[in-house]
Amino acid sequence: MNAMSTAGKVAFGIFKWIVVPCALAYAGYAFYGPMIGKEPPKALTQITEKVTGTPKPMPTDTQAQPKEEEKFMPPEVEVNVLSRDGEKLREPTQL
Repeated sequence: MNAMSTAGKVAFGIFKWIVVPCALAYAGYAFYGPMIGKEPPKALTQITEKVTGTPKPMPTDTQAQPKEEEKFMPPEVEVNVLSRDGEKLREPTQL
């Protein structure tokens, strides 16, 4: 009789920790997955705009903001490759 209760505990543990999470993952994949990337319903959009306010338009002028390359100078890095003994294996390289 003790073996039955042990087998029952193992079966319940498998059910609880494997079958239930897999079923929930499948439900999310099958029902909510297809909704990702679609436009939300108009009612939800209207409620969201009321709560957060209307979104402000992004600036379209690209001349006003400097490009990423212009903001920073590239770092000057010199790479030396040495062996364990301290001998140079390669000449320094500029990156």
